[in-house]
Amino acid sequence: ERLEYTQQMRQVFVSDASHELRTPLAAIRLLCESITQTENVDAETTREFMEDIILEVDRMSHTAEKLLVLSRLDSGSRTVFAPISLSDVVHKLITAFDPIAEAKSVTIESYIEDDCIISGDTEGTNQIVGNLIDNAIKYNNIGGTLRIYLFTKKDNCVFITDDTGIGIAPEFREHIFERFYRVDKSREHDGRGGSGLGLAIVKRNVEALGGTISVSDSVSGGTRFTVVFPSLTADEEVYD
Repeated sequence: ERLEYTQQMRQVFVSDASHELRTPLAAIRLLCESITQTENVDAETTREFMEDIILEVDRMSHTAEKLLVLSRLDSGSRTVFAPISLSDVVHKLITAFDPIAEAKSVTIESYIEDDCIISGDTEGTNQIVGNLIDNAIKYNNIGGTLRIYLFTKKDNCVFITDDTGIGIAPEFREHIFERFYRVDKSREHDGRGGSGLGLAIVKRNVEALGGTISVSDSVSGGTRFTVVFPSLTADEEVYD
């Protein structure tokens, strides 16, 4: 059964990779053919074509990295968990994303409790928080606001991103955690659309940590993501 499952996951990975890399590879081929088959191409046009090729290569690299992350999560390999300060993770990632938010004139307001401790792995926790903050900035409106909350509630740590962006219609919400699903495919190459893998990675990591994730309307008109993590008690917070 284990071998059969591994083979199925390998087939899924190959299928996903083939599906997602086909379009950028076709674009690169077309750009290269345009350069080689056109006589007397001026330096400026060649430079523009090469910049487009580099952009497509970057997109493929980004997609390949995310596919490998999903492949590792699908493999079911057990990651050793340890106590992690979710408060520190959120603070650090807010600082890391500040320049991106400033470039879009998005104001980040944070309300972070300092005693949110969970059991998890650093890579997975960073992928959850980083992807959600990145999306909340990317799909926000210019001059918008992103509010980030982290607090303890009963035996859980609750992490929320609440933006003033374009929102997600209710009929799309059940699909947004599916691989390669994009709410608006017209944004795929306008600088905002991604690979359609980020939220799939987020959900797999949340589930691996024993948590839950949900999406709803923001009171500000955008989107609110809520992640609930099981928190560690004081007796469990033993660090090596």
